Amino acid sequence: MSTRSAKALLSQFGAHTNNTYRKNLKLITRRLTDEEKTDKWAKVVAPVWADGVKDTREGESPAPVQSALTLYASILGTGKALTRPLEGKKVCVHVIQTSGYNKRQATSASVKFSTKGGDEVELREGDGAYVGVRKKGAILEVENVGDPLFA
Repeated sequence: MSTRSAKALLSQFGAHTNNTYRKNLKLITRRLTDEEKTDKWAKVVAPVWADGVKDTREGESPAPVQSALTLYASILGTGKALTRPLEGKKVCVHVIQTSGYNKRQATSASVKFSTKGGDEVELREGDGAYVGVRKKGAILEVENVGDPLFA
């Protein structure tokens, strides 16, 4: 029996606005290996003004954007869980579709997103949801609860 991992994305939207968004626009991308994302959060995108973000073509920092958006990615093994403090006002969570187009009921990765002591939602491949950040210090827990039948 092979283990199955789920690829999850977490986007956090902040309230900060940057009036320089029309100046010096350029596309900068970064490549992360699966190892850099396996069973841990990898910061993929962050505001250009955030600490540690480099506005250069080649670099080790997250890809810079002219927006109050931070994007984290993870490849989470079956039965594994991660937590992440929530920042900003809204969070978008998404489970990446890796099994190709499927019109039938999902039968692959299943990921549970919950806030400590709060709401809980279970998503399958291709699903996404928004989470409103209601209080400061909220923590999001992400757990791969993949169906063992399909693991």
